[in-house]
Amino acid sequence: MGTLRHHPFLICYQGGAGDHVVQIRAGRTIRSGVGQSFWLRAGRCALAEVPTANRAHSFLVQATTADQQNINAQVAITYHIEDAEAAAAHYDFGLYPREAGADAQGLWQIDETVTRIAFSALASAIGEMTLSDAISGSLERVGHVLTQAFGDDNQLRATGVAVVDARLLSLRPDEGVESSLRAPLLEQLQAEADRALYERRALAVERESQ
Repeated sequence: MGTLRHHPFLICYQGGAGDHVVQIRAGRTIRSGVGQSFWLRAGRCALAEVPTANRAHSFLVQATTADQQNINAQVAITYHIEDAEAAAAHYDFGLYPREAGADAQGLWQIDETVTRIAFSALASAIGEMTLSDAISGSLERVGHVLTQAFGDDNQLRATGVAVVDARLLSLRPDEGVESSLRAPLLEQLQAEADRALYERRALAVERESQ
C-alpha cells in the first residue's frame, strides 16, 4: 500500500509496486499508473489506490437439495483487478481524502459480489439434485456450473474485475446428516471386526483342543 506524507499545503504520495493509483481532479483522471510518486496540493484532488495482485477468496455456500437437505459447498475464487480506473469508479478504493481510521471497502465489496454470484449458481444447480446425487460424484459437474457462471457474468467484467480461477473444493451435507449417513458404514466395519475376532478366537480354541 502506498504512503501519504503530509506537509504544509502539500502532500507527497509514494506508491508501491502493486498499487495502481488514480488521481482525479474536477471529475477528470489526470494521473493513473502503478508505482507512482508525486506531490499534490491538499484539498485540490482525490486519490484512489487499487491493488493489482491476485486475491484469493474462500467461503462456504449453503444450498438446499430437491429433497430439502442442506449441502455445504466449499468454494475458492481467485481474481484480480485488470482495469483499475473502472474498479475505482465502482468500488470504494478511495485513499484521499479519507477520515482517519476508515479503511477502503473495495476488496470487501468485490468479495461480496463474487460470493453472491457463486451462491446463485450453486443454489440453482444443487436445488435440482437429491442429496444422494449431490454427494455422489457430482463435484466436477457442479464445479463446471460454478466456472460457467463466472465466465458468463458481465457485472464483474464491467467493473474491471477478472476471475482467474473458480474452484468447488467440496460438497458435504450438514454434520448431523453426514453422521447418520456414516453410521451404517461404521456398523458394517464394526460387524466385520467382531466377526474376524470371533473367527480368531474359534481358531485358537480349536488349536488348543488338538
